[in-house]
Amino acid sequence: MRLSCAAFEFAIILFLGCIGSIGGGGVALLRRRFCVLALCACSSVAISLLTGCQQRESAPEPTETLTIGYDEYRPFVFVDDNGNMAGIDVEIAQEACRRAGLRAEFKQVDWENRDQFLESGQVDCLWSCYSMNDREDSYAWVGPYLYSRQAVAVLNDSPIQSFADLAGTRVAVKASTKPESIFLERAGVPAVKNVYCLSDVSEMAAALRNKFVDALAGHAATLAWYLQNTGVDYRFLDGELLRAALGVAFPQNSSTAVRSALGDALHQMSLDGTTAAIVQSYGLDSQKALSGVEHE
Repeated sequence: MRLSCAAFEFAIILFLGCIGSIGGGGVALLRRRFCVLALCACSSVAISLLTGCQQRESAPEPTETLTIGYDEYRPFVFVDDNGNMAGIDVEIAQEACRRAGLRAEFKQVDWENRDQFLESGQVDCLWSCYSMNDREDSYAWVGPYLYSRQAVAVLNDSPIQSFADLAGTRVAVKASTKPESIFLERAGVPAVKNVYCLSDVSEMAAALRNKFVDALAGHAATLAWYLQNTGVDYRFLDGELLRAALGVAFPQNSSTAVRSALGDALHQMSLDGTTAAIVQSYGLDSQKALSGVEHE
């Protein structure tokens, strides 16, 4: 940028010199013509240099495609009404890939068999509101880039007021998620009567609305989205099952360079407010979502 400014300043100096040289006679006319040509040439150089600097400062052209495995999980990952990928994770992934010189491509996977897609190379990574908790050694992680509250939702008129009241109740969770293991293993929660492991959060919302279950457990933002959009009068119990650290899961033998570039991009996005702006645009509290993310 300093070269561009210097060239521009040089052009201005020539221009001022031209003004001072304007006078009568053939010599003055020659000077005027010379100065016009010099000014045009220098201006072209300045514009060219400035354009070159702008190109160097912008993101590099994508050199390879990063195929991202996902499962629909609003408001993090979903397909909108126009058939386009949308959501918090989608926007974060697209911007991080752009900065890292990658082209983001999304591929929906059977989430219960997600590791098979990863190991077979059908996808390069898993990026779908995926919790790193207790999975730290299962993958080569990039993150955490966000935090999410795992919570319990009940009908607003439910007699259940606390986690202790869940004893003997029926709880629905999304299959192969952290709430499933928490309730099946009774990790810090009372023994419930039944744990229903459903394949989709919309099914969970319908089950609560129709009182087939007494409570739902999952990411608070996701439960809130589905319950609100299906007209369920609900509330969350105080406290949280887990503060989930969200990350991008790569195979252990994946490219260190790709993971490093993506990690650097996510770090810069947390510093410059890009991630916070994306989170806020979906109605979430960015301060809570980013609390604990490294900013140094």
